[in-house]
Amino acid sequence: MRIRSVHFEAFKSLYDFTADLADLTVITGANGSGKSNLVDGLVFISNAYLHGLELAVSHGGGYENLAHRRTRRARRPIRLTVEVEVEAREVEEGLRYTTLRDRGRKGEKKRQQLPSVIVRHDFSFRAVSQKLTADFEVTQEWLSVATLDGVPLAAIRRQRGGGIVVERQSHAEDLSEFLDDLLYVYERDEILAEMKPAPSDLIFGRALFIDVFWQVARFLSSIRVFQLSPHTSRLPGVASPRAQLELHGDNLPGAADFLRRNDGDAWASVESAMRTIIPTLEEISIAYTEDRRLAVQFRERGVGRPWNSAEVSDGTIQAFALLVAIFDPRASILVIEELENALHPWILRQLLQLCQDSPRQILLTSHSPVLLTAVPPESVNLMWMEQGRSSIAQVASMDPEVAQQVIDGEITVFELLDSGAVTQALPRGLG
Repeated sequence: MRIRSVHFEAFKSLYDFTADLADLTVITGANGSGKSNLVDGLVFISNAYLHGLELAVSHGGGYENLAHRRTRRARRPIRLTVEVEVEAREVEEGLRYTTLRDRGRKGEKKRQQLPSVIVRHDFSFRAVSQKLTADFEVTQEWLSVATLDGVPLAAIRRQRGGGIVVERQSHAEDLSEFLDDLLYVYERDEILAEMKPAPSDLIFGRALFIDVFWQVARFLSSIRVFQLSPHTSRLPGVASPRAQLELHGDNLPGAADFLRRNDGDAWASVESAMRTIIPTLEEISIAYTEDRRLAVQFRERGVGRPWNSAEVSDGTIQAFALLVAIFDPRASILVIEELENALHPWILRQLLQLCQDSPRQILLTSHSPVLLTAVPPESVNLMWMEQGRSSIAQVASMDPEVAQQVIDGEITVFELLDSGAVTQALPRGLG
């Protein structure tokens, strides 16, 4: 499963903004170009599927802090669209959980081959009046399913008042059984009445069972964003059954201990990668502090006692936190801001290679010459701001003549941006 694209309207500086996401996507641009707003948008998407729309708006600072500043509160709604590509095996998994595929069928009947599909979720919401204390409500929402080449199959649409309508848009015989299973519950009037969402809820928030749409929602709720700080990553952590690394590196010991206890392969990959940074490293262990919290320790050959996290360099603890984030299998998509912070260029290149080899999608924001030179040119996207609105484009596509030079390796992406030839890359006032 992977996100193909995200679209925002009237969300902060993302007034009419679409970002296509590859397996590795790098975002660069001048300060104030909207990179952080894009990251905030991805956090909002994750929170909307994990906690619901109301809490997502609350965590984002309220409707007033999410809406584009030059848009009147009740005039233009905030709109988000997410397109997710779902592989056939994942479709099978979703339908298996519904326990519906075998209803009333003879065991010997051969099932139709399931397709890979694109699931698109599109919703908008706005304040009900100009008052700052006014509530917000969902103005439109629909889920749609299409083939990989864009042929519509079905849609689940929200009506005014919160009712739900299901539309079959394909009557192809070879997909009839698949659509029967996909839409079985949604085509039952009594269940749709139970699913009727409140004005500030999404259809996904009313899911009553596990199905393909639930699988997509769970995937989107697992987007993880990191703005790691060596100082925060050094702090003690706490043990918990599902301990995770937090935004700035909080609870690194707890997240590391979770991997060590629950995923031996992931932990072995973390230790192996750390040995490329510290060749004399024997073991990374988790110990208790005097106040019964967790701490990370690094044991080296020829050193009498292990180093604790307060004694190693900023680059070492930063690299360790990044490795825990990269190898933790619970994240569907990783978003890492300023990956290069506190890292030696050689270590940065090693981590970039791990990002390129990762089975999950990764989005990086960066100004680093080393990073922009080391990644494939086609993965680098430039953001810029004009009249309060952010735009984005693949650097290698902005000037066809120069793009070919970049692709051929005659110049690097950083050299192109640093030359000033791409005026959109310059800080405002210099372009």
